[in-house]
Amino acid sequence: MLNFRQTTSAEFGSFAQQVVAEVSDYGTHETASQHLTERIYTSFADEDGPILSLVRVYRLCTFDELSPELQELTSEGMPHVMALTGTYGEEEAWCDRHQSQGHKLIPMEPAIVHSQIPMFEKMLVESMGVNLEVLYETLDPVTATRTGISGLFHIPTALGSPVIPAQEGFVEPYGIASVVGFGGLMAGTAGRHAMYVLYAFSKQPIDDQAAHNFQEMQSRLGAALDNAREPEQVFAR
Repeated sequence: MLNFRQTTSAEFGSFAQQVVAEVSDYGTHETASQHLTERIYTSFADEDGPILSLVRVYRLCTFDELSPELQELTSEGMPHVMALTGTYGEEEAWCDRHQSQGHKLIPMEPAIVHSQIPMFEKMLVESMGVNLEVLYETLDPVTATRTGISGLFHIPTALGSPVIPAQEGFVEPYGIASVVGFGGLMAGTAGRHAMYVLYAFSKQPIDDQAAHNFQEMQSRLGAALDNAREPEQVFAR
């Protein structure tokens, strides 16, 4: 079992390598993402049970890459969105992206991200160095990124943090102590690049060293998400 107190960066890396092997036969990015979130959730535990409340993966998608039901939630005028592709948590509804309430799609309009979506602004802009205006215009995360296509997201104290807005409905009742995550680049469809981000909401406090140890999984898990047998199909239809 993994945890944020004792697990080393090498152990996180070894775990991620196991996941890479497990998802090699998955057909789509969605099925790989779902397996990844479940494996992370079930592998982080102590004597009292799971220490994570929720794990989620989002991927940068164009309108054409979305499944039909997700296309109904947006429009072709929205060049791209961050779409929920994997989710697993302590509530049954959190283990199925179709049951997500209000978090299936995150619009990438710069004004919306800056003013309304602090978690994604901190991850994409502050951690990954993404210029949202350039991303919105070019649809190219490589062109839009100044500091490299990876980043660490870490909120050591979730309670009261303005970056984690769902305080009364999520942080407080579920005892969320810290949030950690990372993002990176992966191959997209039609020769384009895509980005993904992963968030893990923990009941166990996560200090800076533990967060950096967790980030050791980033490059390997990015490869796992990029390893679907049907790269042109993001969602399992």
